[in-house]
Amino acid sequence: MAQTQSISVGMLALDPGWIAGTLYIGAAARALQHANGGNDIRLKLIAPRGMDLSHFSQFIDAFDEVHRFDLPRALESRSWRRIKLRQLVGGIHLRKIIRNHVDVVFPIRRQLGFPVPTPAIGWIPDCQHARYPQFFSEKECRQRDAEFRNLAENCTQLLVSSHDARSDLLRIAGMKNDNVGVYRFRTFPEPDWFSADAADIARRYDLPEKFLYFPSQQWKHKNHVTLLRALKHVTDRNIGDIALVLTGRDSDYRHPDHGNRIKAFIDENGLRSRVHWLGVLQRQEQIQLMRQAAAIVRPSLFEGWSMLVEDCRAIGKEAFVSDIAVHREQAYRHAHYFNPDSADALADLIMKRWPVLKAGPDPVAEASAREDVTELCRENGNLLISIFEKAMASTTGRR
Repeated sequence: MAQTQSISVGMLALDPGWIAGTLYIGAAARALQHANGGNDIRLKLIAPRGMDLSHFSQFIDAFDEVHRFDLPRALESRSWRRIKLRQLVGGIHLRKIIRNHVDVVFPIRRQLGFPVPTPAIGWIPDCQHARYPQFFSEKECRQRDAEFRNLAENCTQLLVSSHDARSDLLRIAGMKNDNVGVYRFRTFPEPDWFSADAADIARRYDLPEKFLYFPSQQWKHKNHVTLLRALKHVTDRNIGDIALVLTGRDSDYRHPDHGNRIKAFIDENGLRSRVHWLGVLQRQEQIQLMRQAAAIVRPSLFEGWSMLVEDCRAIGKEAFVSDIAVHREQAYRHAHYFNPDSADALADLIMKRWPVLKAGPDPVAEASAREDVTELCRENGNLLISIFEKAMASTTGRR
């Protein structure tokens, strides 16, 4: 670790529709807040004026300042997904905030349309389009490839969330090994999670005492269909009264009918009484349902780094996760793996574990998890600081 110095970190939030991205930023902020490297770290959240910051509420106290920048009026009413950020040169305000208030910017996920006047740390969550191009249009695949290469060219350092994602990025973008680092996000266990009554939250939604829980937006690659087929297999074999709780947005912009097809599958297979669909919840309610659940299920075909698995690690909750490379890389000790292409494999796992699973929080497991994860977060914070210091040193004299 370099000698003690003051570092102002601008944490850039640009995508209000991607809740997981918000949680990644929050996790990094908590990690930096708990780092013990001796540096004076000043965290500054930078977001468009008018962006709903409610998803930041649980960790907004980690930030010393919040800076808002203006969008050009002609763009304010348009979907963020349709805005090309090079048009934000009209948001020259953003460049001024970065130049005047921060020493390093993290994370940058897309082009900003102007040379960033401070060291810039780019972040690519995953290369899903390279593994599952059928989930994207050809145009979007080309755009992603170009965007990734552009980030590599214009950022001081590029980070990905796993070694699995790093190997994909090096392969598709032809980048140099030393320009792509790995930063594994961890969920920081907030103290008020453990003082709340998890069973009371479940009762508010009229849920049974014991249930499986899968919180996730209904993107096609999240693989809800395999989970529902497994539940159907279990139901047909009369193995207990197993309930499933689903939360998250029921939309996938690439497959607009996907959410409706999931609901149709539930109705057509007589699962309506077994599946409880609650929509989007506040973070605190989501965590309490995770604590109350008998187990968490994660059947995804692909992940860049699963925040849900990290949530399970933070509260010591058992999880059934798809046997994909990144889930193995996360190495969660309370995870059970299954083939994501096999509903039978997941059904067998559920039937095997259901009789021994208990509903509700486990105080012993939670206490152990909090201790372990707090240390992981501290290590993550120290790692990020070393990345920032390296980026700042590499640009000294060139800024």
